[in-house]
Amino acid sequence: MMKAMWVLLLWVATAAGDILMSDNAAEGEDKVNVKGEAILGEESYRVGEEVTEAARGTGDDSRLGEGAKEPGGWEEEDLDTKSNGGDGGEEGDGRAVRVQVVVGVEAGWARGRVEEEQLLASAHAFDYNIQVQQKEEGPSCGEDEKDDHILVFLPRAEGLLQAEGSAVAAALRDVGADILLPDHRLTALAGWARTVREATRDAGATSLAQLAERLRRDDELRQRHRAQLDTESRAFLVLDDTSSVGEDEGRLLLSVADGGRYELQVDGRAPPILLAGPSSAHGRALLLALSDYLTGAHHPEHGCVSCITPDDQTVLNVTHEVVVGVFVLRPQPFLNESLTSLLLHGLHPNRTHFFLYNQVEQYSGVVEDFASRLRQTARKVTLLQPTGDIKDEADAKNMILKECMRLGCKWFLHIDSDVFLNPEIPALLLSLGHPVLAPALRIQKGTEASFWRDIDPTTLNPTHSWDHAHLLSGQHSARGYWHASCVCGVYAIRHDILAQLTSPYTYTPPRTHQHLDPTDMAFCGALWDAGVPMVVTTATPNLGVMLNTTHYDLSTPDLTSYFSNPFLWNLMYLTSTWNDVMHGQFSKVIRPCDEVYQYPTFTPRFAQDLLRLAYQHDQWSPALPQDKRKLVTGMEAVPTVDQWTSQLGLDHLMDTIFNEVLKNQQLIAFPYSLPDEVVHSIVARFHPDEVAGMPNHHDASTISFHIHLTPTKHYQGGELEFPKQKCLLKPEMGDVVVFPGRLTHPKVLHNVTSGILHKMIIHIDATEITHRHY
Repeated sequence: MMKAMWVLLLWVATAAGDILMSDNAAEGEDKVNVKGEAILGEESYRVGEEVTEAARGTGDDSRLGEGAKEPGGWEEEDLDTKSNGGDGGEEGDGRAVRVQVVVGVEAGWARGRVEEEQLLASAHAFDYNIQVQQKEEGPSCGEDEKDDHILVFLPRAEGLLQAEGSAVAAALRDVGADILLPDHRLTALAGWARTVREATRDAGATSLAQLAERLRRDDELRQRHRAQLDTESRAFLVLDDTSSVGEDEGRLLLSVADGGRYELQVDGRAPPILLAGPSSAHGRALLLALSDYLTGAHHPEHGCVSCITPDDQTVLNVTHEVVVGVFVLRPQPFLNESLTSLLLHGLHPNRTHFFLYNQVEQYSGVVEDFASRLRQTARKVTLLQPTGDIKDEADAKNMILKECMRLGCKWFLHIDSDVFLNPEIPALLLSLGHPVLAPALRIQKGTEASFWRDIDPTTLNPTHSWDHAHLLSGQHSARGYWHASCVCGVYAIRHDILAQLTSPYTYTPPRTHQHLDPTDMAFCGALWDAGVPMVVTTATPNLGVMLNTTHYDLSTPDLTSYFSNPFLWNLMYLTSTWNDVMHGQFSKVIRPCDEVYQYPTFTPRFAQDLLRLAYQHDQWSPALPQDKRKLVTGMEAVPTVDQWTSQLGLDHLMDTIFNEVLKNQQLIAFPYSLPDEVVHSIVARFHPDEVAGMPNHHDASTISFHIHLTPTKHYQGGELEFPKQKCLLKPEMGDVVVFPGRLTHPKVLHNVTSGILHKMIIHIDATEITHRHY
């Protein structure tokens, strides 16, 4: 059962910011080269050759402070955090200041837990020595402490150091104290070691925790030993439910100090010691989020200091089994395309077992087809459905985890179907080796994403951190590996972490969350309580996107999902040639005759989905010589068998297509044209037994667009002729022909002699219009 106060136990990188990688393959072991190009995004990455040993690491937690001993038995020389001489910086007068950090075991101490690792990383960055103290131990300093020796005691590992020891000395000097206590009910202290020992004897304390508590309660004891409460946060800053980071008044400010390091300021000062209030889940989450910046793992301009760059190469160790769970849980747009993106997974075909779970009955055919295609790249594919022991998604996920452990898998990879991944991203996640790693995937059309870094102090639910938008910005400074309070959608879990979890998807009665399923909430809660680090990566660009399934149901056509899923809509329905034109490659625009332009714009998928919708609606108008809708706008009555796009529920989509696509084509073709609006939009059908073509005529528009929806091989005839320009053309499916509509360009659509020609005909006219018919 999860505690009311959720304990956030996240993970911190090693002091140098190294990436933990999977175990190196021994000589002769199988490896798979991982390489591919991003489908989404302009940039791409290359992976395929080995990186340096420093970048890869060992794949376990032994690198985070090697040689660790049990609490109470640690020696300074055994710790990664030992400095050369332990100077800890210099005081303002040039004297070296030696600082010893003593950590109590109020909440236990376990190497590998995120609290311990982020504290060790920050201590390493500023040359502090650390000792772990049992509850009843006194300080382990020698009897001959000198005046330049400072002792810092933290009751638990939820702390962070952001400045050298000289900053602690300066804080003591500024307030005229020998010992400072945080201005919260925390049994912590910082002071000159000789004074601390004298106060310990005077107070009859058997531990530093006991000394801090007695100093806090006894005014006379404080006066005798020049101890003060740190009410101005000179040495200690305690993060609690009221703490927030930003530039508004009263907030903490994350700034860049001299030397290009981040520092956290309060009232213009940077307290050297940061602590989290023991009863504040938000304070702990904030501390861990700040540790990503303050431990030196990220540079203010370049981001992660030791990340694999897009030009680096990675080899995946595939010696052990990998289990992948793919989950189809709800109606979504572009299901077939998102599943297809997983075919380029980059995993070993003989050592990867895919489990496909589908709980949407109407998608059975799509999922079974995907399974057939997947078996060409992975030999072990199992289909699951809600039957028998598998009542819902939580049961399915827990069962797959148990099967993973039974098979002795090295990794479990969780993938929801409402994500679109670029090639080999699953292999890349595993190669990076973090205990729990998720890609940072933005949910289209908004700020939501696949991760949360903070905890709401009121609801105790995962929520966005102050830097959420920045991490999704794609800027160089946002590249890196970041602690998370929860991840969803896609994530990799290492085998040693799986061994710590028991049915994590039904771990606790789930809370309600606007953007998280109950199973996601339960999973994150299980990891928090187990002290497992969750990390989200923005180190590699163009990982993929999450689909927005809000208000989507089985009756919603994918064609109408532009407003909720613009990235996927553009990818599915617009050609790469049109994207090239939009990036300035105007040589790809065809000009068959004067003031007639032809743009290869829409994909076959666009034509197929539009015609499918038209025939589902199936309300084709008879070819009347006088169509009242056309007469209203003064159009010449040119009979066609057609349906208006508004009849198909596409009126809003037509506005978008005009603003995002056709208006750009208008400006390229006629840069000095006046602003216009769509006034007429139909899907027309030309058939030898109906209306086979259109006679010579003008359009009642300033500019006309013909979007061809039928491959030329499927019909005979149907050429578009401009007699005055002596021009005859037969565009291919997806091409858009743009030309002036009125007097200068009369046109003829030659009769279709066999087959059927479909095209969308769009007229635009001046903005001051009284009627819009589409």
